[in-house]
Amino acid sequence: MRYLVLGAALILTVIVLYLPAAHPPERFVAQLRQEHAINVAYWGVDPAHQILDRMLDWKAALGDASIAKTELKVQAVTDALSPVDRAVAGEMAKAANKLWHNAYFRSVETLMTLALYRVSVLMQWWPVGVLLAFALLFDGFVVRIVRSREFVQLNPEMFGLCLLVLIMTLSATLIAVVLPVTLHPLTLFVAVVVASLASRGIVANYHRRA
Repeated sequence: MRYLVLGAALILTVIVLYLPAAHPPERFVAQLRQEHAINVAYWGVDPAHQILDRMLDWKAALGDASIAKTELKVQAVTDALSPVDRAVAGEMAKAANKLWHNAYFRSVETLMTLALYRVSVLMQWWPVGVLLAFALLFDGFVVRIVRSREFVQLNPEMFGLCLLVLIMTLSATLIAVVLPVTLHPLTLFVAVVVASLASRGIVANYHRRA
C-alpha cells in the first residue's frame, strides 16, 4: 500500500510540474470560468458565488501570508548589509521578481487557483459529506462489534480491498483537482461517497495481527 501512496504522490508532483509548462495561464482561467458557470447552473447563483468567494479568501490569505514572510526576510537581510551589498541584493531581488512573473509561474499560480476553486466546491458538500461519513463509519463499528460477539471471523481480504479503494479514490481526487478538464460538482460528491463506503468497509473488517 505504501508504494501505491508514493506512486500517487509522484504522479501528482509530475502532473503539477508538467501542466503549467504545457498550458498557458489563460487555459486554467477559462476552465475556472466554465466550471463556475456549471456551478451557477447546478447550485444557483448565491451558493456558486459563495464557492467563488471562499476560494478568493483562501487565495488572498495564502498570498498575503507569503508576501508578508518574504518582506520580513528581505528587510531582515538588507538591514544587516552594507550599502554596496544592499544594491546587489536589490538587483538580485529584481531578477528573482522577473523570474517569478514569467509565463510558467503565472500558469502555476492559475493552476493553484483552479485547484483551490475545486476544493471550495468540495467544501460545499461538507455538511452532507460529514453526515454520510459519520453514518457509514458508525454502521461499520456496529457491524464489527456484532461480528466479534457472534464470533464471526472478520474478512482481511475485504479490509485490504476497501483500503485499496480508499487510497485510489483519494489519489484520483487529488489528481483530478489539478487537471484542466471539466469536473461536474457531482463528481466530487461521488468521490466523497466512495471514500465513505470504503472507510466503512475498513472499520467493519479491521483486524489486529496476532
